[in-house]
Order: sequence, then C-alpha cells, then structure tokens
Amino acid sequence: MPPRSPDPRRARLSRRAFARASLGAVALFGRAARGAPSLAVGGRLSLSLPWPATSLDPHALDDVVAALLGDAVFETLYTRVGGAPAPLLAATMPEASAGSLRVPLRAGVVFAGGRAVTARDVVFSLDRARAAGARGWLAPFGRPRVDGAHALRFPARDGVALAAALASPLTAIVPASFRADRPEGTGPFAVAASAAGLVLTRNERAIAPAYADEIALRPATDLAASLRSFEAGKDDLGWLGAGLHDPR
Repeated sequence: MPPRSPDPRRARLSRRAFARASLGAVALFGRAARGAPSLAVGGRLSLSLPWPATSLDPHALDDVVAALLGDAVFETLYTRVGGAPAPLLAATMPEASAGSLRVPLRAGVVFAGGRAVTARDVVFSLDRARAAGARGWLAPFGRPRVDGAHALRFPARDGVALAAALASPLTAIVPASFRADRPEGTGPFAVAASAAGLVLTRNERAIAPAYADEIALRPATDLAASLRSFEAGKDDLGWLGAGLHDPR
C-alpha cells in the first residue's frame, strides 16, 4: 500500500496512482493497449478486490475500482501522447474564438448503450466532475456552455492548459442519465453491475478495441480473502499485503 498522508485528498490521490500502477496488466486490456496491436485478442480475466466492487464512478476521488479500471470504461475529451494533450473524444485541440475556447466533439462517438455523445452529456459530465473530485482541477477554466449539439465553449484562453485539464480521468465523459450503479461510458469495455460484482465485456461500439473478452470483478471480504482466491486458482490476479506472506 502507498505511504499514508495526513491530508485525505493527498491520500486518495496517492491511492489512485498506486492502484493504476498495480493493475498495469489490466490496463493493457483498455486504453494502454491502443499502442500495442501485437497483443493477442481474447481471453477472460477475473479478480477479487478487497474493496466494494458493485459500482463505478470516474468522478469520485475515493473510488478505487474506478482508479483501477476507469480508463477501460470511460474516456475523456483529451488524452496524453508523449506527455502532451491530444484529442480523444474531442475532434481537435481547443479553438480560440471571440475571447473563448471552442471544443468540437468527435463525430460518430456513442456510449456503450448506443446513444450518441452530445454536448449536453459533456456539460453534465463536467458539472458532475466539478461537484466531486475535479473541483480545483476545472476551476480555472469556468463552466462551459453548449455551442450547438456537438461543441462546447469555455470562457478561457489557454487551449493547451484546458486540454491538459480535460485529459484527467476525473473529467471522464458519461451520459446525462449516468448512475454509478449503472455505469456507462465510451471506452473499450461495457459494464454490467450487480450485487455480485462488476463484469466488463467488450464494447463493440468503442473507438478503440478491447484486447480481452471479459474482466470479472468480485468484492472480497478482506485482503486475505482476495489472496486466497488467487492461490486457489479462482482468480487470475491476487493482492499482497504486509504480514500476509511474512511467515513464508
């Protein structure tokens, strides 16, 4: 586990960063796999998580499952390529116009359920993000307004800084009807949530393909239960923690 911090916000961010690194293998089945076309396609991955695993909220700082698998389900307006922001769900970098920045949406993008992504969905997503984990992140750029069905306009002037902010996973785009217990995005995987856990299956409508057929996540009662499931061959990934393997 990452070192503790007296600042709760720092602790959550550290855990999010740690979780992303811990499941690098899972990331290969989502966004990271876009740069690795030589990977074999197919297969199923299962794991038990020592955290609640019955919902998924990309805008919540303390959602560990979203930190692990958010990129596989949700996408943002921009991403990072070589450290620099680049369009993903946006069609271009922000365009300066009349003292503001216009962000056109990429044509043909739909959510996993089949409905087209609109500017209204993006405004809803960013309002939701601002009310949750991305308040400070988005504050310098003001609230966007709809500019036609497929574009937004921000009261800001620095297009690169805006694109960098909108590349954060905390600004993921979700439908205006979004609920954490019925998560839906535009990423390589669609999600079915239930009391038994989360099942991610290939989203055939996604811009980029998934490299696995399915990822199944189940909640475990604690860290030891997750590790036992792995050692018994029920799971493909297990979690290690201080003290669990010291006697060996």
